Amino acid sequence: MGRARSSSRAAAAARNPRQLTLQAAFEALASPRAGTDPSHPAQRLFYVVLALLGLGFLLQVSHLASTAPPSQMGAQVFKLCGYRLLALGALLLAARVGPRRLEPLIPVLMGATIVLLLLVWVPGVGYARNGAHRWLSVPMRWQPSELARVVAVLWVARRCVQLGPQISDAWRGAMPLLGFGLFLFLLIVAEPDFGGAMLLLLSYCATMWVGGAQWRHVSGGLLLIIGPALLLGASFVGYVRERLSIFLGDSTKIGRAHV
Repeated sequence: MGRARSSSRAAAAARNPRQLTLQAAFEALASPRAGTDPSHPAQRLFYVVLALLGLGFLLQVSHLASTAPPSQMGAQVFKLCGYRLLALGALLLAARVGPRRLEPLIPVLMGATIVLLLLVWVPGVGYARNGAHRWLSVPMRWQPSELARVVAVLWVARRCVQLGPQISDAWRGAMPLLGFGLFLFLLIVAEPDFGGAMLLLLSYCATMWVGGAQWRHVSGGLLLIIGPALLLGASFVGYVRERLSIFLGDSTKIGRAHV
């Protein structure tokens, strides 16, 4: 019976050579493709970004319609449109500059990002709300952790290219990169912003994996960092504990778990 099943699988694979297992499909995503024109996936990604911008806009307007006063509705919608136009302008500018011309600036951008993440603690420059130091008030109120996610991905992608085959080595490639990712993670966790910190770390490690790092090194690093962080957050940070309680079904804490 087992032989018959194996032979039927082999016959199906012979008829459809492109059939892949889930693991093989993920490995194919991480493997480089020689001769592939990068403009085609970039265009598809741009359409995905446009779709996500539109979906987010609809969700935010729907939320405003039920929470904002009618007199402020127009101004709030105009502000949401302005943010999206600025984001599209930045995206098109980055595409115009291109990765080759941007690459020499990445170390400078990373240094500036670290300084911005520290400036949230400086009175008069940083803005605190409900005990969280996540914002800068110059020139307007914004979160430097949003910029840090983009710059961190660019920085680790550049380092993966520079390391070359060494990226697959644990001690000379993956571990130093994970250590720097942990440093950025801790800067954002200290604000505190657990959600933003975990999103940065996931993006950072995913870029490492696509850049050639071994999956066991990346997944092991994620478990070693995120596991203790969640445990400490649930133990000592009030809003994290309350959000976990809501997730587990405690509806009495709804409305109090916002920072």
